[in-house]
Amino acid sequence: MVVNRSTGSPLVLILAGLAVFLPQALVGPLAGTLSDCYSQKMMMILADKTVALMEFTLIYNDVI
Repeated sequence: MVVNRSTGSPLVLILAGLAVFLPQALVGPLAGTLSDCYSQKMMMILADKTVALMEFTLIYNDVI
């Protein structure tokens, strides 16, 4: 919605939607296969550590 209001271009709106959806569509099946190989507990710990690292990076760089 913000992209459409700021640019007014339908092409940019479609490209922004693809930029959000495409990585999930490409990485999702691979991530699902890998998560079946490891324990659920280990995957949750890894996901929580990744989120914490990303939040720390954003805070450290004064993004949020």
